[in-house]
Amino acid sequence: MEKQLVILTGAKRYKFNNDDGEILQGTNVFYLALDQIKNDNVVGLNPSKSNFEYSYFDRLKDLKYPCLAEMSFNVVFGSNRPQIQVKDFNYLQDLKIPELQVKQ
Repeated sequence: MEKQLVILTGAKRYKFNNDDGEILQGTNVFYLALDQIKNDNVVGLNPSKSNFEYSYFDRLKDLKYPCLAEMSFNVVFGSNRPQIQVKDFNYLQDLKIPELQVKQ
């Protein structure tokens, strides 16, 4: 399993019925990879998103965002190109930035 430092920017839990009436649920985790590949068409840090089970949200809901975390992942070689399967995020520390005001 590989590991990489990332900045966790937030998480969003979802649960809804699709057009067939099937319940779709999970947790989206948003992060910034600190090791970005240089590309002439990209500047800055671009956000990424990984999906987890619905209950994964409970592990993240009390963290203060953004924060520094260690991302564990596997590289899986599929049909066309390698893909990253994110397995877990482990909180490391808060990041010192001006506090954001979230409207209720």
